[in-house]
Amino acid sequence: MRTFCITVLLLSCLNVESQDQKGIISDISTKYEVIRELIGSNSFSKENSSYFCKDFTESGIITYYYNSSELKHILHTYTQNHISHKDEYYVWNNQLFFQLTTHTTHYKTYKESPDPIDITHTMEKRYYFDKEKSILCKVKEYQTKNNQPIKTNSVSSKKIRCNQSQDILKKYKILLDYKSKKSTDNCMVAREMH
Repeated sequence: MRTFCITVLLLSCLNVESQDQKGIISDISTKYEVIRELIGSNSFSKENSSYFCKDFTESGIITYYYNSSELKHILHTYTQNHISHKDEYYVWNNQLFFQLTTHTTHYKTYKESPDPIDITHTMEKRYYFDKEKSILCKVKEYQTKNNQPIKTNSVSSKKIRCNQSQDILKKYKILLDYKSKKSTDNCMVAREMH
């Protein structure tokens, strides 16, 4: 009987924790949608900064989106060789709550025909944060050929370990520092991100 009671108690604790996480994920989704809608309607003011760094063969643009003076979103797009990166940081009450990374690689293949086929391989990673701690991480990968329309809704995300969440927080803080310092060193972001 005692074992049964302990088991029931443990299961109820896990269930409450699971419900709490579902509530947090739902809250994150709502905040994300609000920010996306406001970006789409050009309701935020924005600051842009671009850089080019020969040392890393990297160039990029960082855009900071504000609601009045409150930072809501950082968009960092950059290229390294054949890979395009888009890192998005979503902020609420000065805390990172969601990060979306999209890496796109373009290449040609001759396997299926004598004519080259253009392949675009895309990997999206999503990091969900609560009080700067990762609570959920997901990945989605897909390929398109010869500029076919992308059908990402049919590709499901997979849960992954949140091993990179500390790197995400570090990069977020680097971008905040870059904004506040107004550095003239164009390679600062590239150097500190690697």
